[in-house]
Amino acid sequence: MIKTAMKKTLLSLLALLSFSFESCNYGVYLLQFEEESVESRAATIDSLSETDSPDTTVFNSPQKYSFIVMTDVHIGAVLADHRIDAFLEWFRNQLSSEDVSKRPLFAISLGDNADGGHASEYEEFNGFASKMKSVAEEAGISNFMLYSTIGNHDLYNNGWAEFKERVYPYKSAYKFSVKNPGGKEWSFYVLDSANGTFGEKQRTAVKKEFAADGTPKLVFTHYPIYAGGNAQYIIQDTLERNIMLTLFQKHNVKHVFEGHAHKNMTFDYGTWKESVTPSLAFNNAFRLVTVDTENESVETKLILY
Repeated sequence: MIKTAMKKTLLSLLALLSFSFESCNYGVYLLQFEEESVESRAATIDSLSETDSPDTTVFNSPQKYSFIVMTDVHIGAVLADHRIDAFLEWFRNQLSSEDVSKRPLFAISLGDNADGGHASEYEEFNGFASKMKSVAEEAGISNFMLYSTIGNHDLYNNGWAEFKERVYPYKSAYKFSVKNPGGKEWSFYVLDSANGTFGEKQRTAVKKEFAADGTPKLVFTHYPIYAGGNAQYIIQDTLERNIMLTLFQKHNVKHVFEGHAHKNMTFDYGTWKESVTPSLAFNNAFRLVTVDTENESVETKLILY
């Protein structure tokens, strides 16, 4: 009887560990967190200042602008091949595109910037951001920003303490506005799902912010929220998923961008779309996103380099 119970417990533990490896691809997800929960990290949605918002006047494209979405950079991962030089070469060439609306004005990283949450990994990530900024400055963008949110790997080894001190904009949940001359203002919401949940406080904050914000919206987060119902990668709490999906439908969200799964997936829900982006480190992929402010549309192109 005791042996049977022990056997069942062991099998359950092995199943949990197996799911944990799959759910975050690298490392045991549930056993690595030594941090406070998302409730303490993301009790509010902070608004960035105007000086922290992108300048869309640089290339004089009155209706459209573009930016880069990357994810799962995994600085410090032994098996990663980032091919940074190839990425920067693409970036440099794209900044001289004849179509000025396709020149990326800023970038957003969707988490797992560091593989193990170590300070040295965040410093290397910042070095990567500095290289992007230097390339952008050569093209005439003086305030190029690499925005970021936090992923589950960023929490490893007490990584949140290092993340909030080192990784711009030093927050895990925030919003900023992009104002395009001749076009409409859009709001960008960068959310914290690094524990595999948004948490009650952050959900409440999102609901409040959305209700007071009539602009078209883009949302960025690490964990896929629904992704066509692929249970291996998504937020597990079905009630939480339904709440977030309803908010997106109700409050003029145009597109939601996510990472974590290291896969390329896009789903169309009628009034908005959801895109999961592959890993920069392991798939050498990212997205070029173009916003058409007049038509309130979003175009995404997967780039392999």
